[in-house]
Amino acid sequence: MIEFVQGTIVGLIGARIAGINDTTRSAIAAIIASGLAEEEPATLGEMTTAIREAGVFSEARAETIARTETGTAYNVAAITSYRESGLEKVEVIDGDGDPECQAAHGQIWTLAHAEAEPLEHPNCVRDFAPYFGDEEAV
Repeated sequence: MIEFVQGTIVGLIGARIAGINDTTRSAIAAIIASGLAEEEPATLGEMTTAIREAGVFSEARAETIARTETGTAYNVAAITSYRESGLEKVEVIDGDGDPECQAAHGQIWTLAHAEAEPLEHPNCVRDFAPYFGDEEAV
């Protein structure tokens, strides 16, 4: 379960979805926030279905939105908890399906950098692990 910091994580949900109006963006944000805030978070499939039923999205587009928005929410929540724990850096864990993700994988970033780039692109699998070493951060 993600503890939503009012105005932080919920405010980010839907912000990067192109080609939709504010009403649709708000509906998607509500679906994602509700699904993640439950004691047992909604599955990706459940959120995909809810997003598809809320608007004019195909199954594939709804799944992309669900993956991207939940990934963003989880990463921002992790960064927030790391910050509250006194950590200053994270190690980027990312895929190698494209040059940007491959380049970021294994880098050490400040929390501010990670917060600014929680994902590289839609469907991104980026994650952050707490970093306790002394390597210089990007």
